[in-house]
Amino acid sequence: MKLSSALLLSPFLHTTVAQNEFGALPHISDIIEAAYPTWCIDASENRITSGDKCEDGTPNGKWSPLYFTKKYSGADPKYGGYPSNIDINYAFEFAAPYYGQACAGSPHHCSEDFDGSTTSCKACPKLTTGTDDRGPYGPGHVPPHISLAAVVKAYETGDMGDVKDWFQYDLHACRINPSVLYDLIRKYYPRDQDGKAYYPPPFSPLGGAYPLEFVNLAGDSCQKEADKHSTAGPLECFEQHSGDVNQYPSYLEVGHGSPHYCTKEGKAADVNNDYCPYIFFGANRGKYRHPHIAFSAVETYLASEVIGECGTTWDDSNYPAEVDTTVAFPAMKGGFPAVGDLEAPMQPTIKDNKWTWPGPEGTKKKAVKGNFATELHIGTANLLSLSNVPGGKNLGRCEGDCDKDKDCKGALVCFQRQDKASIDPVPGCKGYGKPGDDYCTDRPSDTYLALTGDEGIPTTAYPLGICEGDCGKKNEPCGEGLCCFKRRGFTPVPGCDGEGARGKDYCIDKSLGKCN
Repeated sequence: MKLSSALLLSPFLHTTVAQNEFGALPHISDIIEAAYPTWCIDASENRITSGDKCEDGTPNGKWSPLYFTKKYSGADPKYGGYPSNIDINYAFEFAAPYYGQACAGSPHHCSEDFDGSTTSCKACPKLTTGTDDRGPYGPGHVPPHISLAAVVKAYETGDMGDVKDWFQYDLHACRINPSVLYDLIRKYYPRDQDGKAYYPPPFSPLGGAYPLEFVNLAGDSCQKEADKHSTAGPLECFEQHSGDVNQYPSYLEVGHGSPHYCTKEGKAADVNNDYCPYIFFGANRGKYRHPHIAFSAVETYLASEVIGECGTTWDDSNYPAEVDTTVAFPAMKGGFPAVGDLEAPMQPTIKDNKWTWPGPEGTKKKAVKGNFATELHIGTANLLSLSNVPGGKNLGRCEGDCDKDKDCKGALVCFQRQDKASIDPVPGCKGYGKPGDDYCTDRPSDTYLALTGDEGIPTTAYPLGICEGDCGKKNEPCGEGLCCFKRRGFTPVPGCDGEGARGKDYCIDKSLGKCN
């Protein structure tokens, strides 16, 4: 039993018709099988160690044909995992270092004091780089499926020159030159006029129509995702890749998103999806492959075509690393009903509406070699630990919960998060505090709304500067070149950022012609 295009139900089978110098690109499942030859199994999914060939004539390899959990990514292949994003040297991962925090080794950067048992660390931010690609982190984190889609598209169309020129063996061996990969990404996924880059999901045509994602979206949840990505084309949700939702085991939460399949109690506790298994029922059981594996397989295939020193299998001569790249998992439990005659994978243990992180193996704080980003841990914008002070009055820097600028001391402003579950980073503070709480901090910029005065008090606050309030009365003048923008509720203030105080008026640039 092997991963092959013939076993897939997906209507989005990615077979190319364009002819490159090296011929049509094989189906992605065949490319992955060539780069990561899988071992033989019997009807009960037991590994067959004898013989060099499987029944279908393919090599009896060292990788598992059944991929159920992220737990062993980065570990010895005998445990059933594959290399991690770090192991394949993916250029634009910018993973969080292994400091012992939740989500270490992933692109989600949590603080060391983040509570990994009550809040999903997927809420922690990924590394972004503002509105351009200059600086040490270039474009910031780019999902591997985007790089995969860009490489395949460039190969098909020939838009980005000779494939031979994508490689520089003396510097990058059998990997695509990162600067070339960057050009491919921005060719097909450029930043818009506001500097933002849109990366559509892998299960959409615009995102590459990756057929091995097997996303857990169905019915209404699929439609909501389609509405969110209205320009990405029709999505391949559960009904398209696997069929009727009645196939779901009764204890699973249908349609919660991601390629993971969590229990109902797990999602009620908002467990991190990464801790749950990949698809393990129906015709596609065990066939999920992470897009970074597909990317590395395509990279291997192309390199073998143009560089004599590069083989057809992924170079695992240094894998697993001396200090492996496995991540810390929570406590897990098994014993779920079998799927037919086959075992169901383990799920996070949920007790009192929370999971236990870390599990028995600990936080896995370790010195892993790789390309990590530390800016969100030690950058100049992360100086103080957040604290939470009841009462919400006369709060100092990085203290919360505040509701308005008046709750903060002096010239501090109340930084408002997006919703009650948000742990958006607070400028000038380290840590994430309580989800949904708002915190006092220094005014992030001169255009961030600040209530520096009210009813003319203090008099030293007047005349007001740009994006400062409250204005409008005789004793509340705006400075030279400014005028008072009057609003109701939280009406956006032209030329300013933030929400400000409800119903308060703010000074804006007179040349905008927006004053009333």
